[in-house]
Order: sequence, then C-alpha cells, then structure tokens
Amino acid sequence: CWGNNDDGQLGDGTTKPREGVVTVPGLEGVRALSVSDYRHACAITEAQEVYCWGSLGNGGSLTPRKVEGLQGVTAIVSAQVYACGIAAGEVWCWGQYLNTLPNFEPTRVEGLSNIVGLSGSTFDTFALTAAGDVIAFDASRGPYAPEPLPKTSAIAGGYVTTCAIASSTDEVLCNKALGTPSVEEAWLPVAGIVSSEK
Repeated sequence: CWGNNDDGQLGDGTTKPREGVVTVPGLEGVRALSVSDYRHACAITEAQEVYCWGSLGNGGSLTPRKVEGLQGVTAIVSAQVYACGIAAGEVWCWGQYLNTLPNFEPTRVEGLSNIVGLSGSTFDTFALTAAGDVIAFDASRGPYAPEPLPKTSAIAGGYVTTCAIASSTDEVLCNKALGTPSVEEAWLPVAGIVSSEK
C-alpha cells in the first residue's frame, strides 16, 4: 500500500503517509482486496478469512485484524464507515453499520439471500442476486429497492455514482447521487458504451 495514512489505512502500524510502497504485515495468501474511499481496507485470504485495517467508523486497527466469526467469504466490499462480505450467499457487515458501535463483529444483513456479488459507493452498498436483481442498503437502514433496474450481470460503485451492466443488452446504466438524502435518480444509459463481458 501507499498514500495517505491518517487512520492507519496503509496497515503498516503507523499513521505516517507513504509515497513509496510498504508491505502490509501479517497477511499471506491474499486473494482479494477492497479499499474504502474513506480510510480502511480489507483482504480475503486463500482460507476465505477476512482481515481489515484502518478506520471502520470511529474504531479500527493500524495493522490487519481478523474479522472473527466469518468464514467461507467469497467477496468483500468497503463502504465509507463499514465493510461487508458474502458467505454462503448471505451478506455480513461490520464496522459502523446500522448505527452500531464500530467493531469487528459481523452482523448479518436481514432479507438478503442468494447473493453472488457486492459493490459499494460512499453512501450505499449494492448486493447482486443470482437472479440478476440488485438490492441496495446503507449504514443507516436495511435493504431497500433502488430505482427500477433491469436484470443485471455486474454492478460497480464509486464516490456517489453507481453503474450496472444490463444482462439482456450489455448496456451500461449509471445512477448518480443515489445515496444523497431525498435524492434517488433514474438509471441512465451511458451513450456509446456496450459491455464486452459476454
């Protein structure tokens, strides 16, 4: 890792910014990474265990810390003040989720099953079901339905923008400000872009 390190998001045990690359200690066999646009990061190991470092809300760790009680994790996503993972088709979150105190104890997101993918923006997290449906949730409320979206093969989020690939047309659809209070806009096609996924 490299860059800013205000809350230990580089995982090197310090809060010093780094222009050069530093190795995150205590991690072996890493198979996937997720970095928050805020101040933490998480990794999945080949044993399908999760380790996180940096600030998860108002708490965290300067070095990788195992998320206990969570095994068989196949995907992770890091939102602003919490992180989530998929285990056995269910979604579990830890950190400052649903206004709980920041901690590393995972909480199952009620109402989600058969989940095959996760993506996040600063304010929202999106779960993709095996049937191609998208369900949204965030740190202050449970799952809710976003604006109408066709069956989806993939979804990805950024700061306040989320985009999806429509399964039937391979068209890319984006939605801005979905997590902004009182603002939920329609998904709009991105002109001239067709996915090459298939």
